[in-house]
Amino acid sequence: SDPFLASHTRLIDAPIGEVWALCADLSQLQEWSVKVLSVDHLTDAKQGMGASRRRRATDPKGGKTPISMIETVTAYDDSSASEKSQTVSFSEINGPPLAFLENIFKLVAKGEKQTELTLTFRFVVKGGMFGALAGKMVLKSMIQEAAVFDCAEIATRAVSGQKNTKETKLV
Repeated sequence: SDPFLASHTRLIDAPIGEVWALCADLSQLQEWSVKVLSVDHLTDAKQGMGASRRRRATDPKGGKTPISMIETVTAYDDSSASEKSQTVSFSEINGPPLAFLENIFKLVAKGEKQTELTLTFRFVVKGGMFGALAGKMVLKSMIQEAAVFDCAEIATRAVSGQKNTKETKLV
């Protein structure tokens, strides 16, 4: 079936280079995401094509078992000073019943001190027609919330320069 899309765009009061450093470097995830419990790098490279990590994160539904997945950079473009993008594909997902999941980061400089960040999740739910119905009714809104929350976390980290914690008030 066709992938579902969940996307959010946010203007961040930080230069594109600072925002890109948080998004592109896989080792920075724990600096901005309070949901991440641990990150294990699977490649020497921390950014660029082929960079890969396994992450464990809290269950968004409040369950006690962490969600685990492998994330690999499958598209990467930092050739322009004013536009940058990266696609991270997910595999070995231990959590939501997803057959396919990827996250596309797109950054556009808005002057020297602001960046427009768009996070787009593309996903397919397991289970045929039942999965498509569940995806439409439940998972799409959960993943949409994740896109909004992730944008807020990245914006807060980029603006404050400080690692986010559970006590951090998001901008």
